Amino acid sequence: MHQAVTRESQSLPRTARHRPTSSPGKALRGMDYASGAALLSPQAGAGKDPSETAGGTSARFEGDLFIQGRGDAAAIDPNDVRQGSLGDCYLLSALRSVARTDPQCIRDMVKDNGNGTYTVRFFLDRLGISLLGRGTKEVTVSAVVPTTPKGSPRYAKTGDALVVNGKTRFELWAMIVEKAWARLKGGYPQIAGGNPGQAMEAITGKTSDSFRPSSRSALDVLSALERAEKDRHPVTCFTPKVEAGAGTDGKHGKKKKAWNALADRLGVYAGHAYSFKSVKDGRIFLENPWGYDHPTPMTAEEFRSLFVEVNINRA
Repeated sequence: MHQAVTRESQSLPRTARHRPTSSPGKALRGMDYASGAALLSPQAGAGKDPSETAGGTSARFEGDLFIQGRGDAAAIDPNDVRQGSLGDCYLLSALRSVARTDPQCIRDMVKDNGNGTYTVRFFLDRLGISLLGRGTKEVTVSAVVPTTPKGSPRYAKTGDALVVNGKTRFELWAMIVEKAWARLKGGYPQIAGGNPGQAMEAITGKTSDSFRPSSRSALDVLSALERAEKDRHPVTCFTPKVEAGAGTDGKHGKKKKAWNALADRLGVYAGHAYSFKSVKDGRIFLENPWGYDHPTPMTAEEFRSLFVEVNINRA
């Protein structure tokens, strides 16, 4: 059973951290075989420029695919990935994880065509059926994306920036990959909600192995993450949908209340995907695809209590 997860970037006070929003697709929801297979298959409407069907304003962003900015270990860095107001945390956390462990994979994935367009390569299950193996699908897009009233990208943000001859040039790769994924799927609304393990498969072409932390001991969870870090495998994880303040009576209600209390203390959001960063001194470090509001480093036992699935890609 695959599960889909989505939470868009937002700025909430700590006390309202788990307040559900009214946007569709915020729930962590189970997927049947057909919808799970379709997740990585082209959808009806694929091929149209998603910026033309998103509504509102749009603009072209001039720049380069990769720019090494301040604080970046290399031109391709997890810091380049910042989610916007679209519930595709599964995709952005996957990009962030792969950028950390295998930046060359990202470089090979996106090509500047030299004419204002960019081609992005995805690995997709043939006919949406994993048993048939994966093939490649190339999607070409421009750097025209939907914008906010202030003129910044509405969804995935630009990365670093350079000023050249008085003009700002933006780092584009994460924004371009998101747009290509939206074009493949039939539009930006169609990519709200998904599984980060499957997204990593589409990026790397390698299989993602998944497990439920609650099914393993804290020591086993920590060992799996330490091994993935040592072998430089990208890792994502996600949380369940838990509504703050709702259903706190009875056995299940007490569990929800306890989950909310722990999540609030550690800065973890419900119904959200995260990128694994490292294990240090027995604590697990995670990153929020928003690019800010990262969780407090946590013990393996706390991690087991908060997260419902871990995805380790074989790349």
